[in-house]
Amino acid sequence: MRIAVAPWVFASVMACGADDPADWPEGRPRIDDLQFVRQGPENPRALEFSLEFFDSDGDSGRGRLFLYLDGEETAERPMTDIFSASKPPLPIDASSGRFNVTIELAGTVEVGQKVELTFLLEDEKRRRSNEPSIVLEALPE
Repeated sequence: MRIAVAPWVFASVMACGADDPADWPEGRPRIDDLQFVRQGPENPRALEFSLEFFDSDGDSGRGRLFLYLDGEETAERPMTDIFSASKPPLPIDASSGRFNVTIELAGTVEVGQKVELTFLLEDEKRRRSNEPSIVLEALPE
């Protein structure tokens, strides 16, 4: 994704959804934490996020991560790529951990406009996680 306006200053609001981690189905992946880390220092359209996950049977590393922008699916990435790029790399069979992912916005976003980004983790057996989201607002410098 790309933004025509640069540089941006962001404000964010996060929602983790209504799923109760205390009543979580065995083997279903869960995103426990989503954080907006930063805007790219050289590319203001690049946005870095940090996600913490849990998956009791450890098969999320062979699954996929989906990104939704304002409710529309906009990207999908294999978790093998994400796990191997983590610092330090996450084992493919990790049942929990934290990873960062960077996305690049496309299109034009004006000062004052808000965008909602939602993440979904699908494991190898196609069981889907909760869908935490974060709303970013473009602010003037």
